[in-house]
Amino acid sequence: MAKQNDRREGRRNEILDAAAALFATSGYHGARMDDIVRRSGLSKGTLYWYFSSKEEIATALVDRELAEQGVAIERVLAVEADPRIQLETLVRAFANGLAENPDAARLTLELLSLGHSAPDIGRRFVEHHRTFLKQIEGIALGIMGEDDAERAPEAAAASTALAALVDGFALRVAMNPGEPDLADRLWAATNLIVEGIAPSREPH
Repeated sequence: MAKQNDRREGRRNEILDAAAALFATSGYHGARMDDIVRRSGLSKGTLYWYFSSKEEIATALVDRELAEQGVAIERVLAVEADPRIQLETLVRAFANGLAENPDAARLTLELLSLGHSAPDIGRRFVEHHRTFLKQIEGIALGIMGEDDAERAPEAAAASTALAALVDGFALRVAMNPGEPDLADRLWAATNLIVEGIAPSREPH
């Protein structure tokens, strides 16, 4: 039973991998189910056994992508470390991932664009983004060195700015892949926000 489940999961991922590559290069609307069949190397019957429509494939891709991102973030947050180190680790991992696989940025933007016509996809992105903002807000509060609710709005504003910065870099990579020193530049930009919320250093 375990081997059978592994085989099913493997075939399902083959279909998703093929669709991801096509959506990133040809766009969701430019990729047909027959194209996904050819790219995956599986039969049309096998594809329709797992997915009844292209939108269902896109939804499964969103679920897989967001789950992977969530696990990666939780892994960093689970390690007890200085909040700045946690944030830098997240930022650099994100930037390095984009540099190594710029198609991932194009795929994310393509899937995100479906949110209006496919409400389930839009809802998934909204929920993921809300969770991400809360996680970054927690890091921001740690950088501030504050637990009280008075600075919560400031931490929320910082997390929104950081999320917008990350989204902007993803858009840049999607439009112009191969930019050098992406991780260093993204962290340098992030650090400007960090310096704005960090406690002032008293002169010696």
